[in-house]
Amino acid sequence: IIASREASPIAAGENDADGDERGISLGDGPALTNRLMGNIWESSGGVGSYAESVRRLMMEPAAFFDETDPSDTLARPLIFAAISCSIGAAANVFWTVVLGAIQIMTQTSFMAPVYSQEAVMGETTFYSLFWLTYPVHGIAGLFVGGAITQLFLLLFSAGGRGYIGTVKAGCYATAPALLFLIPCCGNVVGGIWMFVLQIIGLIHIHKSPPGAVIAAVLLPTFLCCCCIVMAFLAFGATLAAMMGPQFVEILRQVQPPG
Repeated sequence: IIASREASPIAAGENDADGDERGISLGDGPALTNRLMGNIWESSGGVGSYAESVRRLMMEPAAFFDETDPSDTLARPLIFAAISCSIGAAANVFWTVVLGAIQIMTQTSFMAPVYSQEAVMGETTFYSLFWLTYPVHGIAGLFVGGAITQLFLLLFSAGGRGYIGTVKAGCYATAPALLFLIPCCGNVVGGIWMFVLQIIGLIHIHKSPPGAVIAAVLLPTFLCCCCIVMAFLAFGATLAAMMGPQFVEILRQVQPPG
């Protein structure tokens, strides 16, 4: 039966069509089975597969994303992102509370004594609430950010595997959130690696040129920064126009007689 199926042109055509939909071919060799099954997280699940997926995303991201099926559902990738974001959020809440308590007990803040205990407690509460809700707005950001990224990918003739593939890249790019467990530098290193991992994921899931993917990811960030700068400049100009005469009068009052 196996021999007849291999020799059958109809069966070969079915396999070729399936391969074309998933972006693979029968000539891929051993990688064919892995790609049809999906990556280790999507094909098995569980604590062990999560740990192995994180390890591979940190050490072998290209191979992991090559095995990711861009046409499959988002259920398991979203669960992966929720786990990663929750661990990162819990770590940040812990370190925020610990560092805030240290500041209150030792009064070592560089703003002391202006930076009062009430200010420290308020800042600690604010950041704790932010990180407690991080899994929620983090998941929501994957859909909104995925839509924006997909739009710019299409503008650069990339993103041919669709919106689901783009969101999947963002979901698995949350793996470095575990680096938030490291105090002080964990957020910076984890944030940078998440950004890089998203680019790697988009390149390998969409099979797109690196230059097009990098441009599609960086351009929205650049435009957002430009809008923020323009908003601050407009606010500053408005404030200066309103406070200008009063500021000049204040200078005259404090000017020494002469």
